[in-house]
Amino acid sequence: MKHLWIDLDGVVVNLVDRLAEVHGVEARYPTWPATYDLRVPLGKTKDEIWEHPSVRGSEFWATLPKHDWADDLVAMLVREFGVDRVSFLSQTVNDPWCAAGKLRWVAEHFPDIPALVGHDKHLVGAPGHVLLDDYEENERLWRGRGGVAVLFPAPWNRLRGHPDPVGLVERQIRERRREAED
Repeated sequence: MKHLWIDLDGVVVNLVDRLAEVHGVEARYPTWPATYDLRVPLGKTKDEIWEHPSVRGSEFWATLPKHDWADDLVAMLVREFGVDRVSFLSQTVNDPWCAAGKLRWVAEHFPDIPALVGHDKHLVGAPGHVLLDDYEENERLWRGRGGVAVLFPAPWNRLRGHPDPVGLVERQIRERRREAED
């Protein structure tokens, strides 16, 4: 496996708790409904979610909280792949400052790991490239480009409720390595 790409939101960044806080909703990460569609738990339209003044601008993205497991997860991935073969890969929303905020977040929390931020992350997918993502559609699209995808457990995907997300990811990566060697 040539390179590992780590998604930000939902994997190392706790976007949903901050969105719930901004929009006055009680749902939080562990009890988040089993849907990737933010409109359902937030009870808002897509425009209402992303056009809220507290969500606009780079500061929102740059100050999102890390998930509790983020440091352990990234440390394990760096051990498995090497720091020079690990990068963050994240999609933006319709806010011109989203990318700047995400890049600042990475620089502040994981300064040794580069990041790519933009649209259509699956376009980076290629044989030998691994994506760690919480969204099953990204997993499908990445595999369609010949890459290896590892699903991160989240309340909105088929692995929801897993008690040891870092351990599960480590096992999945080692399984994919063995499959690639066969």
